[in-house]
Amino acid sequence: MLALIAPFSDAEWDAKPETGRPIRRIVEHVAGAEYNYVRVFGKIPGLAGPGATEKMSRDELLAWMDTLREHELARRRTLTKEERTTPIVRGESIRTPHQMMRRMLEH
Repeated sequence: MLALIAPFSDAEWDAKPETGRPIRRIVEHVAGAEYNYVRVFGKIPGLAGPGATEKMSRDELLAWMDTLREHELARRRTLTKEERTTPIVRGESIRTPHQMMRRMLEH
């Protein structure tokens, strides 16, 4: 996704289409959702939450997302079989890490 959106100009990045959201708002939504899915597995060292993405420049947001993706991939590689199958309880939701990763891809 990052490779697809990197070439957009600032005008294209912020342009409001007739229907739907600007590219920037879609990217912010994806970034926030991905952060929340990854965060289920613990704190992300050196990476602040997505709460301030609206204040980030396009380049800052893309760099933030790249760092998030690096952490996500590293964490996925280190999950043990037990960690992949141990249920995670969030409110009324009970899912395994494997299910969380699937949901993240579907989202």
